[in-house]
Amino acid sequence: MTIRTRLLLLILFATLIPALVSGFQFLARRDAEVAAAKRDLAAEAEHVAQALRDAVRATAQLHYGLSRARELATSDRAACSGFLGAVLKDHPQYTGVLTILPDGSLFCDSLGSGRTLNLTDRRYFQDALRGDSPIAIEPVFGRLTGRAVLQIAARTEGTQPDFVLLASLDLEKFMSALAKALRRSSALMALVDNKGTVLYWHPGGEALRGSSMADSQLFRFASGQRGAEPQEFRDGGGLSRIWAAHHLPEFGQGGMHVLVGGATEELLAVVERDFRHALSILALVSLLAFTGAWLLVEFAVRRQATRIVAAVTHFSGGDFGTRIGRPYPRGEIGMLMSALDKSFELTQTVHRSVVDGAEVLRRSNRASGLLFQTNKAVTQSPDERALLRQLCRVVVEFGGYSRCWLGYVEQDTAGRIRPMAQAGGDDGDLATLDFTWPDSPGGRGPVGRAMRDGEPAQAQGLLGDAGAQRECAARMGEAAAIALPIQGNSDRVGVLVIYTVQADRFDEHEVRLLGELAADMGFGIHALRNRSELERHRSHLEELVDQRTAELLASQRDVESFFFSVSHDLRAPLRHVQGYAELLGADAGSTLSPEARRYLRVIAGAGAEMDDSIEELLVFLRMSRDGLHESEVDLEALVRETIARLEPDPQDRDIAWEVAPLPRVGGDAAMLRQVISHLLGNAVKFTRPREAASIEVGCAGEESGRLILFVRDNGVGFDMQYADKLFGVFQRLHRADEFEGKGIGLAHVRRIIARHGGRTWAEGRLGEGATFYFTLKASAPLKTEEQGASHESAQAARGAP
Repeated sequence: MTIRTRLLLLILFATLIPALVSGFQFLARRDAEVAAAKRDLAAEAEHVAQALRDAVRATAQLHYGLSRARELATSDRAACSGFLGAVLKDHPQYTGVLTILPDGSLFCDSLGSGRTLNLTDRRYFQDALRGDSPIAIEPVFGRLTGRAVLQIAARTEGTQPDFVLLASLDLEKFMSALAKALRRSSALMALVDNKGTVLYWHPGGEALRGSSMADSQLFRFASGQRGAEPQEFRDGGGLSRIWAAHHLPEFGQGGMHVLVGGATEELLAVVERDFRHALSILALVSLLAFTGAWLLVEFAVRRQATRIVAAVTHFSGGDFGTRIGRPYPRGEIGMLMSALDKSFELTQTVHRSVVDGAEVLRRSNRASGLLFQTNKAVTQSPDERALLRQLCRVVVEFGGYSRCWLGYVEQDTAGRIRPMAQAGGDDGDLATLDFTWPDSPGGRGPVGRAMRDGEPAQAQGLLGDAGAQRECAARMGEAAAIALPIQGNSDRVGVLVIYTVQADRFDEHEVRLLGELAADMGFGIHALRNRSELERHRSHLEELVDQRTAELLASQRDVESFFFSVSHDLRAPLRHVQGYAELLGADAGSTLSPEARRYLRVIAGAGAEMDDSIEELLVFLRMSRDGLHESEVDLEALVRETIARLEPDPQDRDIAWEVAPLPRVGGDAAMLRQVISHLLGNAVKFTRPREAASIEVGCAGEESGRLILFVRDNGVGFDMQYADKLFGVFQRLHRADEFEGKGIGLAHVRRIIARHGGRTWAEGRLGEGATFYFTLKASAPLKTEEQGASHESAQAARGAP
């Protein structure tokens, strides 16, 4: 997860706090608003119920007044109806006022209809006659209008004849007036009798008038426990409403119910609007914070961190010329970038010194081996012809050149040079050589100049104009050549001509080495020609070998001293980088992001890795000084011990180990343990991509009296054109992010085997595995069955370089 993502998540979490607070406030306000709405609706319901009670009391007072009016104490129906008509005009809330005789017949009415009507079956008439209460109340629907009216009846006493006064309160008109006075314009109001019949509904009551809601949850709530708190219900359309109910038990049999309700969404509209407004402001602030944080991290942290990571990655991959470069930002990151660039520059300088020192050491070892083999050929060759052939072979095989030949000066007037031996080319190439040394057209090339001047002479490409020579050089890809005069006792006896495929191979150091080689050849030729002088010069030769050996040892000591000095100079700034990285992490740990702290760990890890590389190089150099402690070594036991040590490493891996019977060998047990550890460790490492790894250890026969041992695996392998790099110091064929390691293990192997007098080489194919060979002297002969088991491997090893 990137730094930018982490910071944005942090801001997101920070914005969640006010969002949660707003949410809690909204819920609290919602609950408070719902409670207030319930209180308001309950008060409205109580107000409506009280208005109905007041209307009934007013009607009772009207009845009381009318019962004592002289206008009603008459047998004249017309006069009675006229009087009641006048009363109705003064009280428009009634649909009619009338008197009923005790037998139930209509006497007079406010409308003056003169109808004959018997009302004996009316409940309000029966209740009024019984006189259980001052008035009798019954809600009914008008037979003509269909509108709900509240019949309020009272019996008159003390007059003759007694009659029942009836006033019909117009519920539609009365309730509509109350509905208009509701404080919430969107509120609903209903009046329901004890059976659930809707007497009035606002708004849109015409459609619901007279319908039954007896089975509804709302009616069960209204007719349930008296004084119940308002409740929230969801209607058939899914709309949530809050209802308050008030019971009027005195209105008719079972009473009536007043219901006042409102939609929850409308009741909470203000709260929700305020909440949406707060969330909008919070979202805008969060967006601005996100944008600011994004820009801050992008320009102040991420881009700088990307520069550091890219530079460290390239540098760790071997690109020692990598620099972060200016501009450096202010603060700790800029100081860190500047310190890293200085560290990179110092490391590059030290690395160049290390590489140059390694090249000096390689050249010293090569020069030592070449001169040693030359002197060995000089002392051991039985005759001059064999000596010349052996000298040419030594130059090609141990010097690493493509071809060489050696010619003698003919004692004739033409001054021809007669080829005597060659190596690296076809035998027929000798016949194509035609050189002279006098200052003539045929002798003005490097061969003639070397013979005339007594100094080495170089040339790019061919040394002569012969077409066959041009073809031979082109066929072998040769780019340069050098001719060196061979000096006899007092005169020049011949010339040594060496070819190479590298155009810049013959530098000053190489020319000086080859001059010494030519001098040794001249000495050897002269010694073979004069056996008596050979004995006289033997002591001189031994002194020369001792002197050169001492010079080589001194050179090696100088190189070791140089490496120890370089390692000290390199480790000091590395410790500074690691120390400052740790100090920066300790001082600014709480302010740095986890990603920045990871960068500090990468820097410290890179320093530790460089320190390990220096230590590996020092161990490699110390190996040249440490003496050999030879003993009889059980190679098979050493292999199995190493496998047992490696087995905890490849957990959850399928590795098939195949260890053939191995002989006992002579050598330093500690050093050979390193050889086996490096080879088997590499086999385990480079077979990691294989689902089924196979590693084989065995003996492939003998070579010049030494055992050929091998370690073979089915890992990633390598390209044979880079085989010469395998055993070099810090030479790697794979990227560091693919396989770990310092690139020095195989250099350890070659150095240890060389100190035991053996040689090392490798064969492989990319993607098909690799086989590493090394030779050691046996302390006991191989058994017959062991030789048979290794026959197939020996056949493969015979073709090895």
